[in-house]
Amino acid sequence: MNQCTETIEISDDIAQYLDKHDPFQHAMGMQGKVFRDVPGRKTIQVRLGANSYFIKQHFGVGWGEIFKNLLSLKLPILSAMTEVNAIHKLVELGIATTPLVSYGVKGCNPAKLQSFIITKDLGNIVSLEDLCVNWKASPPSEKFKRQLIVAVATIARKLHENGINPP
Repeated sequence: MNQCTETIEISDDIAQYLDKHDPFQHAMGMQGKVFRDVPGRKTIQVRLGANSYFIKQHFGVGWGEIFKNLLSLKLPILSAMTEVNAIHKLVELGIATTPLVSYGVKGCNPAKLQSFIITKDLGNIVSLEDLCVNWKASPPSEKFKRQLIVAVATIARKLHENGINPP
């Protein structure tokens, strides 16, 4: 039984920048400023027209990674579709997230699935980790800390109540 999959969604915003005959391969082969490059996955920033985007390219995780996850009682992440589905769910719940522009997945062998996701660049945002990094040396006001804790707790509660439990 052959269970091949091929899904591709390209937004009108970027369709003109991808090869119209094979946008999947074009997205998988794009080069840009590398933000993360680990076995089987790469995250790059690219400029398409006047806008900046992030592309996460998945090249297959391999059977070793699949079995390692299963033996740890975790579902393996086989493609970018895990993130695509998460973004759709966050949007449905009204939780702000990076805007999804395009995605695709192709392949037959779960260990060798190729996929990509393209999201809009959010610009100059500050991660929670970066926001708090100097708090020992330069703590924020108690009021700000409480507001931040309440905001994070509210998001965490909404995620957990809706079955989204980040690792």
